[in-house]
Amino acid sequence: MTADGYCILKIDDVIYAKYKIKDIIGKGMYGEVFRVEEIATLEKLALKVIKGIDKYKRSAESELDILKVLRYHDVEGTQGCITLLQDFNHGNHVCMLFPIYGPSLFEFLRLNSYQPYPLFQIQSICQQLLKAIAFIHSLNIIHTDIKPENILFVHDQFTVEQNSSTLGHYRLMNNTKIVLIDFGTAVYNSQHNYQSIVSTRYYRPPEVILKLGWTFACDIWAVGCISVELFTGKLLFKTHDDIEHLALMEKILGAFP
Repeated sequence: MTADGYCILKIDDVIYAKYKIKDIIGKGMYGEVFRVEEIATLEKLALKVIKGIDKYKRSAESELDILKVLRYHDVEGTQGCITLLQDFNHGNHVCMLFPIYGPSLFEFLRLNSYQPYPLFQIQSICQQLLKAIAFIHSLNIIHTDIKPENILFVHDQFTVEQNSSTLGHYRLMNNTKIVLIDFGTAVYNSQHNYQSIVSTRYYRPPEVILKLGWTFACDIWAVGCISVELFTGKLLFKTHDDIEHLALMEKILGAFP
């Protein structure tokens, strides 16, 4: 383990006697995600390896609990949430195995030079996202961090077309099927601190900023912010300051009741 808690893994290392490390997909404050190959089948999968630090391990155990509840209630994987395939410990590190998915909504927007998504694709994405949220809410679970980075396309194939407005080119996803990921900050509605700060800044609802208490609606607010971002290619509330954030809300939506 490194000094800051990351698991020491190299390309071609074998973990859990079943999976060979192929490359790293991402790295965050919680740990790292690796592309791995199951040795027996050669199937490519995603392995999330949590830092070997107590607070991250506790958070991972909470995430695993919720992922297992989602899996139990969605055996066929039709509700639009990430599917946990397996979990195990590697030394001092909690590991979670998932299918490999395509790019996130944000990553594809960035690769497309922040050109807006077509309206018909936004409709499809938001419909699926609302279905996934309705599913987790029916289980008394609040995601609390819905944002474009946490919504992945299932597939990664796209076509390149000409933009008639700019005469440039843009990428168009061939299939807009999505999954909601990262339940690391998800909570049960009956088991959270209603005054705590949740949601990534740009997608944070007013009741969280004002510390009025929050519940399921914080997930729905995020969907509204995301839908506008996909339609315009720009953040709806681009700020890092509470007062400015609230002022932008009033400017766009009108005075608070």
